[in-house]
Amino acid sequence: MSSTPSTSKRTDSDSDSERIKVGPYIFLPRELAKNKLVYRYKNTNRRLKDYPEHEITNKVRNIILQFSEKKPLNQDTYDKLNDNEKTIIDQFVILTKLGSSDRKLINAVSKVDTDINRFNVLRGELLAGNTSSVIITELKLLILKLSKGGLISDKDCSNLLYLLCTV
Repeated sequence: MSSTPSTSKRTDSDSDSERIKVGPYIFLPRELAKNKLVYRYKNTNRRLKDYPEHEITNKVRNIILQFSEKKPLNQDTYDKLNDNEKTIIDQFVILTKLGSSDRKLINAVSKVDTDINRFNVLRGELLAGNTSSVIITELKLLILKLSKGGLISDKDCSNLLYLLCTV
């Protein structure tokens, strides 16, 4: 058998052993080393189209590496992150499905669940006829926060805010 060089687009540095696997995605060490978070599908190595590349801090990179090693995130580490860093970690947990697959890794990120639950409670209050200005204000703030975190699309955010303005 003759050995011929591969014409595949994958490079030696993209080998399976060097990929960081978390949930349904992989992350390339060379991208993380440059503080870039790029979601790629495990099977095809293709980028997620609907999710842009993020510039991340060393703290966020270290947490992602921690998750890849199945080490839990402690509350103190999470609390020391700024709001942007928390948003990126929250999105990471949701997109990689860490919340449903390994709850003990993300006890610190339970704030996302709390926000989603609070959103659902407030929405239920509004649908039940409670049009208190306190509820509407809190719901508006939650909608914006969830939209910024990528949990609500921009279109849904606009529609929900428009509906709240008409109440």
